[in-house]
Amino acid sequence: MLDFLGEPDAARRIETACAKPSTQMGTTTEIGDAIAKLVMT
Repeated sequence: MLDFLGEPDAARRIETACAKPSTQMGTTTEIGDAIAKLVMT
C-alpha cells in the first residue's frame, strides 16, 4: 500500500521491522510497539 502511495522508503522500514525476531512474539500491543519503535529509528 505504501509503495502504491509513493512511500517506498516507509514500506521498506516496516517490512524490515516486521522481519525482526523482536516483533514476532508478544501481545498485539507489544508487537505493535516494537514495530513502531524500529520504524521510527
